[in-house]
Formats: sequence, structure tokens, C-alpha cells
Amino acid sequence: MTDKPPETPPSQGRSTMRGPAPFTWERHTVEENDLIRRRQRARARVTALLLGALVILFFFIAIEKIRSGTP
Repeated sequence: MTDKPPETPPSQGRSTMRGPAPFTWERHTVEENDLIRRRQRARARVTALLLGALVILFFFIAIEKIRSGTP
């Protein structure tokens, strides 16, 4: 038998996750917050446009498959 102490689950004790500190708005000035929000909106618009283009592409591919009779 070994005399190792029982391991504590991740919910107890220190977190085992590594990475950057969580984002908080309080650390930034109003101008920095505005800049962050503008960048987030720009990224969201680009993502929405790419997703929309992908949906349209899939739609046209499906239409062409239906026309050609391939499953």
C-alpha cells in the first residue's frame, strides 16, 4: 500500500487551469473599453458575413445536386 494523500477534485483547492487572467472591464479606461467593443463588433460582422456566405454556398451546391439528380 502507498501512503499518498487522496487527490482533491478540481472543484476543490487550486484550479489546475492555466492561461490568461479573466477579462474585467474595470481595468480599462472608457476609451480602451470603446476600442475593445469596436474591435469585437468588427470581428462579429466579419464572422457573420463568412457564415452567411457559407450558407449561401451550401444552398447553391444543394440546388445543383438536385438539378443534376445526384444524391
